[in-house]
Amino acid sequence: MEKYIFIFLVFWGFKVIAIKYSLQEKIGVLSMKWRSRFLHEVSECAFCFEHHLAIIPVLISILFFQITWIDIFTPIMVAAMSNILKK
Repeated sequence: MEKYIFIFLVFWGFKVIAIKYSLQEKIGVLSMKWRSRFLHEVSECAFCFEHHLAIIPVLISILFFQITWIDIFTPIMVAAMSNILKK
């Protein structure tokens, strides 16, 4: 359980930083410059952006905690929890 709390709190910290520096909008500008459909879709979808952002703390958690099969689904769970907290 502490692993998932760790992942969510690190994700939340990254999310706050991403919002402060308008990272999602900057990715949208970069997608136009590079003509990247993937980057455009990430910049337009808040859930997708949060999912991809949640991959970073999952990778960091691998350094501190044992790897389990549920780690594959953790970014989706973190993004879903973030969307629940928005409401």
